Amino acid sequence: MSQIEEEKVLAAKFALERIPSDARVVGLGSGSTVAAFVRELAKSDIARRLTFVPASSQIEEEALAAGLRLSDLDHVEAVDFTVDGADEVDPELNLLKGGGGALTREKILAVHSDLYVIIADHTKPVEALCSRHPLPVEVVKFGRSHTAELLAEALDGEVALRKTRFGIPFITDNGNYILDVKLKEPISDPEATLNQLKSIPGVVEVGLFVGLADEVYVAEGREVRVLTP
Repeated sequence: MSQIEEEKVLAAKFALERIPSDARVVGLGSGSTVAAFVRELAKSDIARRLTFVPASSQIEEEALAAGLRLSDLDHVEAVDFTVDGADEVDPELNLLKGGGGALTREKILAVHSDLYVIIADHTKPVEALCSRHPLPVEVVKFGRSHTAELLAEALDGEVALRKTRFGIPFITDNGNYILDVKLKEPISDPEATLNQLKSIPGVVEVGLFVGLADEVYVAEGREVRVLTP
């Protein structure tokens, strides 16, 4: 197992211990780090008393295979604790997300969670978002090329339609496309950028999570740092 994979498991185990004793519903984001969390849940007795709300079909499949009890967000009164991953985390705990294509559902789940935490390996913290990754934007299929033009103008960046390894367009769980915007410079004001892009017709959601994370658990070697806003 590589160092990064070991760190994902360490962060997952740490998050498992942070689930409040009175929690009843736990949200599950998406990505490889959350998959590691699901595998740790499967080994734990705590999972038996909890109901889980997955934000992606990928994690839903992982959770079903692990024998977890699942529900839909519309069928629970509240989500007590949600564990998610991130592509990048800035010093204010703003997040870059969407590498797995589940950004819209992840953001909906985050907003409706009492406690939203991120688990990450040591490569995720950055000084500014989009330092290492393009910005994912979920868009409707209708007029996609024109939406891409508006995104390119707004961000002065290079826009690419995300495709699968088979060369066909990637389709989100919501039936939409993902446009990845490669920026010339990292984002200096995530909130302003988010608001600007959300005003473009055709944009469903943007992979900037501003002011949503309550805690970030960053595994570095054999230690876990807890970051708070």
